[in-house]
Amino acid sequence: MRPLYGAPGTGKTQTARWIAAELELPLLTVRCDTLISSLLGQTSKNLRRVFDYVEQRPCVLFLDEFDALASARGNERDVGELQRVVIALLQNIDALSENTIVLAASNHERLLDPAVWRRFPFQLPLPLPDEELREKMWKEMLSSFVPDGLDMAPLIAKSEGASGALIELVVMDAKRHAILAGKTQVDSAELFRRLALAMALSQGETLASVGDEVAWLREWDAKIFSIRELSRLYSVSTRQITYLVQGKHGIPGKSTRKR
Repeated sequence: MRPLYGAPGTGKTQTARWIAAELELPLLTVRCDTLISSLLGQTSKNLRRVFDYVEQRPCVLFLDEFDALASARGNERDVGELQRVVIALLQNIDALSENTIVLAASNHERLLDPAVWRRFPFQLPLPLPDEELREKMWKEMLSSFVPDGLDMAPLIAKSEGASGALIELVVMDAKRHAILAGKTQVDSAELFRRLALAMALSQGETLASVGDEVAWLREWDAKIFSIRELSRLYSVSTRQITYLVQGKHGIPGKSTRKR
């Protein structure tokens, strides 16, 4: 039994798939939050049905969003039903045969009940990718689409704090843009633009207009996103980009971000 924990997008589901493939066993995935019912006792019954099903054959049981079921007991907000769910979960895990391998994934491992932790002798943290891993991911994901002369250093530095899933999304978007434009390589500035906007979204920034995007990109890196480069990326004049950067009124799509 092994819990996988880390921020969203760090590869918990991919790791579960890899383990199941290496063991040549079917992977049965259960979103734990979907088992929860408002009806008294129904959540425990749902749990029992899941564990009865997985006992029918050797398999890897992947319990995703595990903290939805295994939250620590004893909180003031706890009610008797929630505590009974944790007890039912523990009992079902203890009753499993050796034919079933249990993997559990959580974004909030500190919320898990200590008794649940003790059922998992192997615990695997999945942190955000470090500099070395980010470099490898960018190179492998871009593959033949790497633009000529691309300096990887700023790309690696600017993606600090990004998850593997976010990097993959940025690369796929940049590749799609290149293919639709009939090109065999991604545009360097377009790659950085998509990374910057993805990072903004992950940080809770609201970019509701072109003006918001332009303002964010200039704050993110004015060297990469010069007035001329922004003019090319957004297919507008340098004068209009200057207006947008300055937050001038009367310009279509002007920035609404508070600065």
